[in-house]
Amino acid sequence: MTDNRIENLHLYGQMMSPFVARAFLTAHRLGLDLKPEPVPGGDTSSPEFRAINPIGRVPALIHGDLWLAEGEVICSYLRELRPEHDADRANPAISARGRLVARIVDLYLMGNYIPLIPMRRQENPDQDFIKTKVDAFKDGLSVLETVLSPGPFTLGASLGHADCALGPAIDYLSVNMPHFGMADLTDGHPKLKTWWAFIREQQPFMAVFAEGRAELRAYRVAHGLPPINGL
Repeated sequence: MTDNRIENLHLYGQMMSPFVARAFLTAHRLGLDLKPEPVPGGDTSSPEFRAINPIGRVPALIHGDLWLAEGEVICSYLRELRPEHDADRANPAISARGRLVARIVDLYLMGNYIPLIPMRRQENPDQDFIKTKVDAFKDGLSVLETVLSPGPFTLGASLGHADCALGPAIDYLSVNMPHFGMADLTDGHPKLKTWWAFIREQQPFMAVFAEGRAELRAYRVAHGLPPINGL
């Protein structure tokens, strides 16, 4: 029998975005075959893409007449579509902690890395600004360590939303943060180190990380950018 709740779903973006990868992994966890599609018009600033997502950022989700943006909002919607496949719901504490992990990723890890991106292209970047953001990033990792379980998954014995949110972010940041003096994000964080060694060898995480790195490498070549760590 066809599940009408999941017809006409389209996810736009590339796996090199940890937010697109999060949405894909969430869909996979819920038993949805929802693979990222190229952005209409070939660019997030194109009129074609802006017509379906006025925010102009990936990921974007289209479901019939509904459009959604922002990775965590999209994940929440997918989880509402298939609540019976969302194992986190069986334990309200795990469900809440999963949302907390995603929040830490968005605010304290990615939120402190994204302002550093322009610093990579500057000949004389503001070192005080860099230090402030890197210190805040390190604080985010320390807070994250207090939330993680001993494993093997982020919050215990089962794959959950926290893994889908954290995995793509750690892989992406492991490539980019060495530029700012952080060669190994897991140093000094034993639970994170154990989890990272485990999750990056699991499918579909392994395939998602490989695809994301390949896309990032191709993007940098296409834009004449120098190679970076891990690519």
